[in-house]
Parts: sequence; structure tokens; C-alpha cells
Amino acid sequence: MTAVFFDLDNTLVDHSGAERAASILFYEVISERTAASSPEEFAQLWSRVQDRHMDRYVAGEISFQQQRRERIFEVFETKSSDAEADALFGIYLGHYENSWRAYADVLPCLESLRVDHVTVITNGDAAQQRKKLRRTGLADRFAEVITSADFGCSKPDPRIFHSACERASVNPSDAIHIGDSLTVDYEGACAAGLRGVLLVREESAAPADPSITTVRSLHELPSLVDGAKK
Repeated sequence: MTAVFFDLDNTLVDHSGAERAASILFYEVISERTAASSPEEFAQLWSRVQDRHMDRYVAGEISFQQQRRERIFEVFETKSSDAEADALFGIYLGHYENSWRAYADVLPCLESLRVDHVTVITNGDAAQQRKKLRRTGLADRFAEVITSADFGCSKPDPRIFHSACERASVNPSDAIHIGDSLTVDYEGACAAGLRGVLLVREESAAPADPSITTVRSLHELPSLVDGAKK
């Protein structure tokens, strides 16, 4: 293996943890305007709404800014203007950005990898994803950051994986892609001819299929990469 490609959210940076912490703080400000009866209920609602509208954004149905507005429109009982939705989302966004953290296993993994090229391939807004890497101290650890917003299509489309290989001057068979999504990261990479690795940080999320290459932590990745070279 001469190149390793990483997903970003929930692989390098704890997006779900940041989202949950931010949504609970957000609830303290807007609790009287939502039907959710507790911070925990609101956090679960916010997560479902986030997933739904981010999927629409990644599919190209709506803009990044519009998916933010749609999330606000859905969680509040009264319709707000775009300007009001933007202001409300800004409150959440401040808490979300302040909650960004890289997982503890990221830097040791990157320092132990012995490959020629290390890249991030992420579905998301280019400015936000790069800011996430800067704020968590990871930006200078990667040769490139390829975002779906910049590239024009999203994982699991094979074109984004093939482009990453071309930029790294490697054949797909000489590259590993690791991420937390079975369909987007693992199956997408495998379909494009790369070696997919599924990161499963929680035992309950482990796939039933034993043929799927999984790791429980990024600490396991360097030895897996070294083994693939033999």
C-alpha cells in the first residue's frame, strides 16, 4: 500500500459527539420554541433531522446553506424566515465548532503510517471541512483534502476515489480507504478497486459479515497497512 485515504467525520473528528454536545447547548436557548420536552429528546430529534437534510445536500438536491435552514424549519413548530433561520443556526454552529475534537487515536496512527501519500476524502462543504481540520490541529498532516463540494460528486461514487488515486499517482489496488460508513466508505472504496477498511468504534455497530475488513481503532491501521504490503 502506497496511499491511505481517510474519511473525516466520525473517523478523524468526533462529529457525532460535537453535534450532540452542541444540540444540548442549543436547546437551552430555544427550548420554548420546540416540541422536544428535554435536551436528550431534542438531541435525538436534531440528529435525525441533520442526517435527513445532509443526505439531501450530499445528493445535490439542496445547497449547504439550505440544508441548514431546512433543519431549523423542521425542528421549530412555526415557520421562520431565511434570515431568522440563519441566525438561529448560527447559535448552534458556534457550539458545534467549539466542540470539535480529533479522536485520541488519530495522531498516533498518522505518525506510525509508513506510506507515500495520506489524503482526506470527505462528503461535505469544503470550507467547513478544512476548518475542522485546522481547528483540530490535523490540517498539515495530509497531502490533500478532497471534498465532494469541490469535486462535484460524493462518495460512494467511484470517480472521487479514482481522482484521489490519480492525484496520489497510485493504482486503486495500491490504496486503502478507511471510514465509518459501510456503504459510503467501505463498499464505495471496494467498488472503485481500492481496499476498503471499515472503522467500527462501537461493538454494537460491527457488521455481521466476517469478510468485511474492520478495525475498532485507528491504532490498528498501521499494522494492517504494513501487512498489506507483504
